[in-house]
Amino acid sequence: PYEYTSNKGNTNEHTVQLDYMKNFAEGRHSLDAGGKVVLRRNPAIAYTLWQQGLTEEDAAPSDRSDIMQKQDIYAAYLSYSGRFGNLSVTAGLRYEHTRMGIDFKEGLEPDFTNRLNDLVPNAALSYNFTEASALRLAYQMRISRPSLKQVNPYEFIYIPTIIEKGNPDLSSERANKITLTYSNFGRTFGGNIGFEFASIGNAISQFTYNVDDITYSTYANIGHNRSFAVFGLFNWSPLQNLQFSANARLTRQMLSSKSPDLSNAGWNVNYGANANYTLPDQFRLSVYGGQSTRNYNLQGWQDGWYYYGIALSKGFLKNETLTLTLSANQFLQSKMSFSAYVNTENMINRFTFYNRNWNVGISLSWNFGSLKSDVKKTSRRIENDDKSSVSGQSIM
Repeated sequence: PYEYTSNKGNTNEHTVQLDYMKNFAEGRHSLDAGGKVVLRRNPAIAYTLWQQGLTEEDAAPSDRSDIMQKQDIYAAYLSYSGRFGNLSVTAGLRYEHTRMGIDFKEGLEPDFTNRLNDLVPNAALSYNFTEASALRLAYQMRISRPSLKQVNPYEFIYIPTIIEKGNPDLSSERANKITLTYSNFGRTFGGNIGFEFASIGNAISQFTYNVDDITYSTYANIGHNRSFAVFGLFNWSPLQNLQFSANARLTRQMLSSKSPDLSNAGWNVNYGANANYTLPDQFRLSVYGGQSTRNYNLQGWQDGWYYYGIALSKGFLKNETLTLTLSANQFLQSKMSFSAYVNTENMINRFTFYNRNWNVGISLSWNFGSLKSDVKKTSRRIENDDKSSVSGQSIM
């Protein structure tokens, strides 16, 4: 009559990055080179207690998992960029060596380590019609590695007939993307519009299956994901104290796998808008909102989401070094609901999730000063965005 399940995980990450850039031919050409090391140690402990009451009991060894995910990434890159009149060219190549595995501190699973070697190319051509307008064609490959949740083999039992578990045999997925973008930015009105095609041949996909009336959900490199998209962004300043901006994206998703034999497809629309108005006495009013429609996975879909908010800010002291902001988001309802639909071979599952995320806030910021004009800031940033994010909601 009593069941208690706990699943706790932490992510520990350390990054070291070194970049070198050399300009030549009066700045018309440049070479970039560098290296990067990312060290991750992600522990996770999960267990389930089955008992007759609320008294404390230890989990059986079969109902307990204590693991350490190791993921070490060593990368080096070389890239070139050059300008030939109105034409600009960039091309680069990155080598990545990944050592990843799991140490099982408890349980009967054997420790394992996988090593991956990847060459990641990218290239782009840009033609400037004027100083404000340009056409750009780009190709990019991206590597996404499995997350701790996706590789953890522990069987997380929501109820006795619904179980979710990871797959320690997952490998990194490779995504190829081609983009064509036209941009034109002026003082009053500007923006861009573009087209994109993306393909992943070994996508990390979540799928659900049934064994003896028990529903299992896990992950595997089974997906062949393709998508076509058209997107756009525009900015408009009809008055000196009034600015509008909006962005939108229409995507056709096409998903399939051979083993198991699954397929799905659908359209997704994602958009957002923002308006800023400067009131008398330098009060600034901002209104914003956006929405994303249904998102698809191999066996179903997940409801979309939406957001909205309003903010009022005022600067104080000399040069407005002190700024006070009042804001409110998602304030018209106490909670939001989302649905997920999963269609397996002999069962249809539909789940509803509730999320309480309204907020009203006040913030105070103080600007101490600014860098002197003769201090040059680096143009390189550290961004570790290589972990996989599977489209679609977990079954619970």
